[in-house]
Amino acid sequence: SLWYFPVEEGKTVDLSLITSPIKDETEEFTYEFAGWFTDPTNVNAGQFTDLTVVTKDLKLYARYNEIAKG
Repeated sequence: SLWYFPVEEGKTVDLSLITSPIKDETEEFTYEFAGWFTDPTNVNAGQFTDLTVVTKDLKLYARYNEIAKG
């Protein structure tokens, strides 16, 4: 499933107050939360931090690092 939350223009986000979503592991991989990003699929999209200035309404998407088991 795709985890995201909306952020309104002019608002700030204290990311420390948001629980990091957990992605279910598979038989071959576990997943480590890598942060919030402004695009769900583009690996070059910027990572959102507490210092990011919000200049328009947007959605933040959770991204994960895939870790092989074994």
